[in-house]
Amino acid sequence: MPRFAVLILALLVSTAAHAQSGEDPAREAPDARGVVWAAPVDARAAALELVRIRAAGFDAVRTGPVTNERVLRTADSLGLALYQELPVEHASAAGLRAALPGARRMLDGLLARARKHPSARAFGLARRADTSDPAACAYFDTLTTRVRASGLPGARTYYVGAFVEADRCARSVDVVLLPTRDDAAPERRLERWARAHGTPVGLAAVGFRVQPGARGLRAVRSPEAQARAFETVFARADGLAAPLFVYRWRDGRAALADEPFDEHYGLLDAAGRSRPALRVVRGALVGEPALLSFEGGGREGRTPWLVLGFWLAVGLIALVYAVEPRVRALVPRYFRAHGFYREGVRDARDTLALQTLALTVAVALLTGVLWAALAAAFREQPAFEFAFAGLAGGAASAFAGLLARPGLLVLAVAVVHAGMMTLWAVLFYVAAPRRYLVGVWQALALIVWPRWTTLPLALAALLARTLPAERALDAALVVAGAWAACALWAMLRTLADFTLAARLPLLRTAALAFAHPLVLGALLVVFGTLDYGAEFAFLTHLATRT
Repeated sequence: MPRFAVLILALLVSTAAHAQSGEDPAREAPDARGVVWAAPVDARAAALELVRIRAAGFDAVRTGPVTNERVLRTADSLGLALYQELPVEHASAAGLRAALPGARRMLDGLLARARKHPSARAFGLARRADTSDPAACAYFDTLTTRVRASGLPGARTYYVGAFVEADRCARSVDVVLLPTRDDAAPERRLERWARAHGTPVGLAAVGFRVQPGARGLRAVRSPEAQARAFETVFARADGLAAPLFVYRWRDGRAALADEPFDEHYGLLDAAGRSRPALRVVRGALVGEPALLSFEGGGREGRTPWLVLGFWLAVGLIALVYAVEPRVRALVPRYFRAHGFYREGVRDARDTLALQTLALTVAVALLTGVLWAALAAAFREQPAFEFAFAGLAGGAASAFAGLLARPGLLVLAVAVVHAGMMTLWAVLFYVAAPRRYLVGVWQALALIVWPRWTTLPLALAALLARTLPAERALDAALVVAGAWAACALWAMLRTLADFTLAARLPLLRTAALAFAHPLVLGALLVVFGTLDYGAEFAFLTHLATRT
């Protein structure tokens, strides 16, 4: 009850101040300071949350379409500007054309409702659409013309864009908002935009991820580190005449599509408890900077599974090498006398089932570590998020869970990779002529040994994670390209060894090549491009133009 009374008192004070100043929430506010907000289903809870948002110093919220009259009236009384966004996201130019009739109907409903509510004057037409394609601009032109023709005072349109220099549709709206999650200097993106375009610009999502369990200022994703990052951002943004939206108000609810993995970015946690960042942001907004002291030490919230997985794989390789003389003899043969290595494997003189199994597990673990490390570098990239958004609901939920748990991601990739190598070994065994005895374990050895490059590549992927964000992305791209090249080389090496060892006909070799995951993946991309050409073009634009 006391908490409810405090909220009501804040509402009355805010309403009185708003009435006294005569301030219109629909005014042109180039320096709006807002927060990304997902409204609770219950209208009363949503209204009380808006009161708390206003008390924190925010004068705007980014949210989805608001249809409840009580929530709209609360926003009016508080002087909060509602930036309502249509549920059109990650759309190609063709996707925008297809979405236009439904978007027009929904926008008409928002405009009709907005006539009674001065808080509802900003309309987001899409989020992260392919605005690098000029064909997409017709969608924004049509809807912006509709808003202007409505005669609604102060109405303006915007979209959340994924591109800066490559954007081609900025003139079709009144303002463009750029997402800048986990960017300690988001004003640099505004400077880039100003050099390329004349359309007003703002920041759609300034936020910093929190890792559960992390504590202390030196822990990378602790609540204390989040608060200090916001402190730095608002110090840089002082006097910035551009809309700025904090991402996000509270964990636990899907907050638009700014962050599809449902991580912890909120100023409040899912239970409604405020994090230190709330005090920092409120102090910056109301002009009373919060002086917070944090412990200098830090405790990471999670076990370093990637590092542990890497050393476990290295330990398996070292153990096999130490206890098995035939493996020690096989190593120099592989690099210096490859023909002797191949004959030794074929005759089963230099390979054992247990040792081959251990090496298979080690290579699978290293592959899991490598791709889990690369996923951590790629996850913030628009192309990665677009590909994730294309997954089915169940698959998207499972993948998001794996990204949040690196240990499980390593294990999942390792199991899939080991399964693929084993399946290929079985196919080799079936394809081999019977007079040349090549068993499953021998075939698996021919597959595993050429993948020795996974060890240095996994180490390089781990090192890339320690670099600053921009350099980490470049390093991750280099590692991913090197992995693809080495995987192709390993496939060709294995096919050549098996063909010579088992005297395999060329037609069977070609059939085995088509069963390799790399080839199957390439075929999938080709056929996917034919069926989903617009989406693949959008993915290419995101990968090359952002």
